[in-house]
Amino acid sequence: MTIRSDTHQAAIEPGVNPAVVASLDGLERAVIEDMRTGVVLSDDTGVVTYANAESARIFQMARDDLVGRRIAELLPLTLSEPEAATDPHGQAQATGATREVRLKLREGADLWVEVVARQLSNGPQSHVLTTVCDITERRDIDFALKRIVFDQAPYGLLLIDGDGVIMSSNEPLNRIFGYQPGEVQGKNVEMLVPARFREGHFAQRSAFATSPLARSMGKGRDVTGRRKDGREVPVEIGLSPFMTSAGRMICAYVVDITERERVERKLREANAKLEEFANAVAHDLRSPLRGIANLIDFIVEDFGESAPRPAIRNLDRMRDRVQNAESMIADLLSYARANQESAKFETIDLAAVVEEVFAAEPASPGLHFETKLTSEPFEGARSPLWTVLRNLVSNAVKHHDRKDIHVVVKSRNQGDFVAIDVCDDGPGIPEAAQSRVFRLFQTLSGPDKKGSGLGLALTQRLVSSHGGRIELISFDGRRGCTFRVWWPRFIRSDLDE
Repeated sequence: MTIRSDTHQAAIEPGVNPAVVASLDGLERAVIEDMRTGVVLSDDTGVVTYANAESARIFQMARDDLVGRRIAELLPLTLSEPEAATDPHGQAQATGATREVRLKLREGADLWVEVVARQLSNGPQSHVLTTVCDITERRDIDFALKRIVFDQAPYGLLLIDGDGVIMSSNEPLNRIFGYQPGEVQGKNVEMLVPARFREGHFAQRSAFATSPLARSMGKGRDVTGRRKDGREVPVEIGLSPFMTSAGRMICAYVVDITERERVERKLREANAKLEEFANAVAHDLRSPLRGIANLIDFIVEDFGESAPRPAIRNLDRMRDRVQNAESMIADLLSYARANQESAKFETIDLAAVVEEVFAAEPASPGLHFETKLTSEPFEGARSPLWTVLRNLVSNAVKHHDRKDIHVVVKSRNQGDFVAIDVCDDGPGIPEAAQSRVFRLFQTLSGPDKKGSGLGLALTQRLVSSHGGRIELISFDGRRGCTFRVWWPRFIRSDLDE
C-alpha cells in the first residue's frame, strides 16, 4: 500500500475515514475491500482510522463501530503475547512479526486470528497497518490432529523449544518418567537426563540446534532417562525439528525399552550358557570317547579270531554306542549354534530342496519317496530349511518299523507361509508322548535304534529362529504321523539379518 497526498473522489461507506480514503487509489481500494484478510489502519495514537469488510466480519462489528476505537481494544495484547513491547498507546511495535491472538467476542465465542502489524510513514505522519486473518478452523484442525497424533500416541512425545524448555508432554511420556500431567511443562529437558550426562546432553542439544535434522538419538549407545524417583530407564529417542510462529520446536519420540532389554539380556545369557555347555561337553567327552573306541580296537586286535563270538558282538555294540555319543555331541553343538550363523538368502525352489534331501538318504529296496508340491518359489534362507527337511525325512526313515517305507512331502502356500508336510506310514507317535518329542535328548527309539534325541529339538529351534513353527499330527490307534512346518515366504527384518 502507498500513502498518497492527492485526493480521491469516491462514495464514502460507513466505517471509512474520509482522510484515509483520500490516500487510496481505486485499484488499491478494490483489492483491500475484496481481501479475505482483515485490514485495519490505525494512527500514531492507536485509533482505528480504516477497516475493510473482512475486519467487520472477524470482529463481528459494523464498520462504523470499528473506526474510532483503539486497536488495543480489538486486539488485547494480554491475550496474545504479554511480553510484546508496546508503544505508549498500547499498540504492539509494528515489526512485521506474526502473532496468534485469541479473541473473546461479544457473543461469547472464541476466535483465533493471525495478526501482523507493519509501520507505514508519510512524512511527519505515521500509521500502523494491521492484517488480521481468521485461523479458527485451522486451529481446530491442528487441535484435532494434536489430540490424535500427540495425546493419543502409544509412545512418549515431548515438545521442546529452542532453549530446551518443555512445552508439552503426553500421558505415555509422563508415565515413562513418573510425572503427573503438566508437571514437566515449563521445565528444562535436562531434568529427564541423569545428572552425569546432563553436561554432555546440553552440548549435544546445542550441536543439534545448529544442524536440526530428523534423526534417532544415541544410536549404538546406551541411552537412559531419569525418572522422578531417581531411577534410570533405558529409552530410544527420535528427534524431529519443525518451525512454528514462536520459532523452532523439537518433537522428541521416547520409547521405554526396559522390557525389551530384559528379554534380550536373558536371551543372550541363555544362548551363552547353552554354547558354553555344548563346548564343554564336546571338549570333555570327545577325548574319552576316542579313548574307548581305541581300546575296543586294541581288544579286537589282541584276541583276533580267537575271541568269543558273544564278546565280539558286544564290542560291536560298544562301537555303535560310541558312534551314537559322538553323533549326539555333534548334534548338541549344532543345536547350540542353530540361530547364530548368518543366513544366505536366495530364491528357494522347494522341489529341488526336497530332491536333494531324498538323495542324501541311503538307498534301500523298500524305501519309497513321493512329493505333492503346489507351493511357488519364494525368497528365504535355503540352508536351514534343507536341514529341517533332512532331519524330518531322516527321522521318518530311522524310526520306521517295517521294511517297506513310504515318505511323502507335500507343500502349499498358506498366507505369509509355505506349509510343508512330511508324512510317513510308520508306527506313529502315541499322544501321551507327543508333548516331549521336541525336547532335548528325547527319543522314542528302542535301545538298539540309533538316535541322539536332538534331531527334533534342533529342527524346532531352526524353524522358530527363522520365524516359523512346527506341529506334530499323529493319532493313537492309527499308523503314520505328519510333521507340519510353516516356513515364512517373505524375508522380515525382525527375523532375518
